[in-house]
Amino acid sequence: MAKIHRLTKGGQTIFPATTTDAVVHPGTRTSISKLFNEINVSVVFPAGGVTATGEDGGNRYTLKTAIPLVPSELRSTIGLKCSFISVAGNVETWEYQGGTFTAAGRWLQVGAGKLSELSKLEKYYNTKKYIRLNGLIYGTENPTISLVYDSFKTSFVWVNKTNPYCYLISPPITNLTSNFVISISLKNTSDRDYTMGLALSKLRDWSAGLFYYENVPIKSGETIFTNIYGTSGVFSSIIEGGISPYVLIILKGRGSANALNNDGSVEVTISYSDNEVIVEKSEFSNFADSADYAENAKRSITADSADYAISAGFVGCEVKNRDTLIRDVPPTGGIANTLTADIIDDKKVHIYTNENFTPGVASTRYRGIYWKIAYGTLEDLKDKIFSISRSASYTFRVHNVIGDWGPGTTTFLISTPNSFSLYDILIAGRERLGEQEWNKTYGQIDYVYISMLIYRADGMFNTTYNDIISISYTTAYTRVIASEFTKEAENRIIELTNDGYFSVACWGDSLTAGAGAGTTTNLTTVLNALINKGYEKAADWGSKAYPGYLKEMLGDRWIVFNLGVGGEGLNTIAARQGANTAYATNEFTLPADTSPVQIGTHSNKLYSSWETAVAPLLQGSGNSVNPCSVGGIDCTLRWTGTSHSDATGTYTLQRVSAGDRAVNFSTNVPIIMSGSKLYRDTKIHILWCWQNGGYSDNNELIEKLDKMIAHIDSKRYVIIGLHSGGTSRLSQEKALSKKYGDKFLNWREYISSNSLYDFDIEPTEGDLSSMAKGACPPSLLADSVHLNASGYAILAYKIAERFKDLGYIIS
Repeated sequence: MAKIHRLTKGGQTIFPATTTDAVVHPGTRTSISKLFNEINVSVVFPAGGVTATGEDGGNRYTLKTAIPLVPSELRSTIGLKCSFISVAGNVETWEYQGGTFTAAGRWLQVGAGKLSELSKLEKYYNTKKYIRLNGLIYGTENPTISLVYDSFKTSFVWVNKTNPYCYLISPPITNLTSNFVISISLKNTSDRDYTMGLALSKLRDWSAGLFYYENVPIKSGETIFTNIYGTSGVFSSIIEGGISPYVLIILKGRGSANALNNDGSVEVTISYSDNEVIVEKSEFSNFADSADYAENAKRSITADSADYAISAGFVGCEVKNRDTLIRDVPPTGGIANTLTADIIDDKKVHIYTNENFTPGVASTRYRGIYWKIAYGTLEDLKDKIFSISRSASYTFRVHNVIGDWGPGTTTFLISTPNSFSLYDILIAGRERLGEQEWNKTYGQIDYVYISMLIYRADGMFNTTYNDIISISYTTAYTRVIASEFTKEAENRIIELTNDGYFSVACWGDSLTAGAGAGTTTNLTTVLNALINKGYEKAADWGSKAYPGYLKEMLGDRWIVFNLGVGGEGLNTIAARQGANTAYATNEFTLPADTSPVQIGTHSNKLYSSWETAVAPLLQGSGNSVNPCSVGGIDCTLRWTGTSHSDATGTYTLQRVSAGDRAVNFSTNVPIIMSGSKLYRDTKIHILWCWQNGGYSDNNELIEKLDKMIAHIDSKRYVIIGLHSGGTSRLSQEKALSKKYGDKFLNWREYISSNSLYDFDIEPTEGDLSSMAKGACPPSLLADSVHLNASGYAILAYKIAERFKDLGYIIS
């Protein structure tokens, strides 16, 4: 007999009170099996709606007031029917289509009442107008774009060019009212993934500013739908100023749009209407014809939560990094587009300075992001406690529109970002604004923006920026499932219900960084062999470091971090990783302002807890040094030399943001580099990090590798053996194999024996000679140590295969 679990609260039994209660609804005594397919809200809750005259206490409902009353245990049932008496006195029946349960856009009306909705739709389609893209704006070189018109659809194909910017533009959209809806459909008809930009602009270019901008990552073959609603409140200047905006489809030059970087093609459909009756049922809307993208007509974000498991804690509220954006606005004459954002998972974003950033040159005024939080009503936020995780020091505020980072009449400060109630902040904000101002601003929308920004007016940031920011929330109560699982099953459930993205951290030196990847000997042959091994798109991969190839092989659900820095030995790599800790070589005083203080020299570098010198930053940071933490203060560590061998170079330390006083530090204060926490909870770690020494014998090597493994928060790791040295590595390989078993990949043994044959490469005489000595064949080398692109691709394949063998990934 199944076990019945009794749920209690405050010492009182809630459910079930009796055995009978376990099979009936405790309020209605109706069989759960009957409620499973249909519930009549007017019968179950006869006094929860309004009366015929509109007063509280009656049994009449609208869809939006009825569905929140459906018992929580029924909310996961796709096809559930919800019936009620409407305000007009008619019986309406609606069917749940899946996704966010309390979103009206996830319900489809069935029965006779559906006819009235169709009449609304007729009104919508009668006023709907389609737009053809008719302009092309580009930089220094014609990007060779061909446009083909098919009814209301515009198809265009482009050839890769080096233009600084390029976008297509619509005619001006005239006579818009506050109820306007602009609907955009993008279908990627090319064989590669890219990001495009969608914008609403005052002029034919963006020099006068944009009313709206969105970065849209779009996979090969995927269709993306976006609706822009005039009622969102941020477009009042369009209406009040009589402005006729333009729609821009941006291939390159704004945000993270990168479509022009390679050949590509897309189909675009754009329409607009002044009727916002744009169908709250996905089945009827041209631009919401997929459950993944069905939208509530009054929401300006894509409600694609059907892609993710919706638990009780996430009903009624969405935290979506698809709606996260960087506000990258430089001062006049400054460098634009210096920040890049990579999505790690559904609620985590990695933001860092890219190759456009130059220390000491004006760039963006803002470092950080605006994150969009969508909800149905304020009550959806009431039981949720939010938390923001980050490395740098930010100012946090709530906004109704994306605008100034600082305090304003409609912005609210978040003083405790580690734990806060967004509901309490908004309620207090409503009291501060007053009902009239609230109704003009937050009362017009069902979302807010949370800004997490470091601001500098002149844009003169002197250091790189590298942070992983995540925002999440938990409910103030715990749901209990009346079932029991074994610990093994519990762990498997946790694994399977992960947010959907996983990551790999690749720690190493120049071999990991990819030195030699520019040499492409035999690459076409190797990529063709990978196609035959099941990687259908390998022909498009080009030359990469091994982490780049590994990312291609693992697929879109994986993020692979390349944490390789040339020239570094084991001790320095471990300092970036966090197992080893760096220290200054002298006592120092950290100034209150952001001026630097010297803590090491070329000859007397940083010291470490492993009692060895460490020398980071000589050939790069590997996104794992700054910001570092010194005595709890966020700082930037710099090497001032012009190269790794510059004898005049020094190590300096300076605050990220000015403090209130100078602080004295001894040589015992640890310098904790960012890699220690940024990648600690990464799913899988790869260690290939002793080519440049840092150990005296195999015992010391294993001792240090053990410390690196102990530091990471994962039992999933792979250690890669070195391919240099030929058979002189035999004793080391034997020791590593004995210690780490199948988590040790004997790369030299494979590359010197079967690699060429497995990948259809005809060995040369030199290859055969080297392989006979147990050494790497020259056909896979760029120089005496570094692999070429073919060698890195083969290594990535062997790592992916080992991941499968170890059960880290599913084949």
